[in-house]
Amino acid sequence: MEYFSVGMVSLVLAALFPILYVAGYQLRCLDAWSKRLERPKDRVGFFVLAATVLGFLLGCLIQPQWDRAKECKAQHQPLIPCMVL
Repeated sequence: MEYFSVGMVSLVLAALFPILYVAGYQLRCLDAWSKRLERPKDRVGFFVLAATVLGFLLGCLIQPQWDRAKECKAQHQPLIPCMVL
């Protein structure tokens, strides 16, 4: 059984994680601005890179299960028993 694979899920998560981080950072900046506090001092570039790598690695771990689920669906088999066996 394959545990690590590169595919569409890997690329989607590699793009999604940094977007979610930047959105959260912007919300924290808005919260600080609304309370007249100092802005967060994150190293955004580092965290965007780290989120991209983390998303890609997590996507690589999810990709084999995604491919197997697609095969089960194409064969019209029940998803859970097909994925487990």
